[in-house]
Amino acid sequence: MKFARLYARTSRSESDLETQVAQMMATAAREGYYVAGTYREFGSGATADRPELQRLISDLQAGETVIATRMDRITQLPLSDAEELIKKIASTGATLSVPGVVDLLGRERNADGMAKLILQDGQKLILRLVLQSARDSYENFERGRQETLALFLGDSTHLARLADQDRHDRIVALRLAHYSVSDTAKLSGCSVGEVTRVCAKYRATLRCIRTANAGTVEQTGNPEDRTGQDRTGQDIIP
Repeated sequence: MKFARLYARTSRSESDLETQVAQMMATAAREGYYVAGTYREFGSGATADRPELQRLISDLQAGETVIATRMDRITQLPLSDAEELIKKIASTGATLSVPGVVDLLGRERNADGMAKLILQDGQKLILRLVLQSARDSYENFERGRQETLALFLGDSTHLARLADQDRHDRIVALRLAHYSVSDTAKLSGCSVGEVTRVCAKYRATLRCIRTANAGTVEQTGNPEDRTGQDRTGQDIIP
């Protein structure tokens, strides 16, 4: 018999929790699971310090499956923290059943050599994308909330800071799309000097990230080096 534990989380209303539970019960019945436990949580997914989540993890047994309606029900933590949480769940011997996370592990058990490595890397990449998407949703929500609050309070300084960040994001996007520095400045409504400063900051951040990941790069033989350049030797932002 297959066993599943259902995790529902919301920061809104009890009806939202019950809607999630109903969806998960239907999923469990359809896939032939016996429901060993249901966990209902009120609170933010941006913290791992959640009583019901911790109770779920402590109750998990090897071979069981954690079912949730979306990944952001389980975590909206920054990527590195989210990965640690998923590792903690996996360390119990349990697996996740969440929409968007394609399970390649069954195929991996029947594969060997290069095929197995590809499936393992594919599983990791899919998981990282879903975890980052959950975090992005949280940050977008928080950004909207802050903008609304700033408008309500008439906080012009905060609004100006948000506007600056929007312009900086636009500058990076335009340069990544290979617009010239002068065209980027015109389309962003700023000076050429600001475009240059923003792109320099972006490159520096990228180099820091790749330096931190240098060990992984060396182990996997990834052709991207640690200096913020792609495999052609050119900066990501031209």
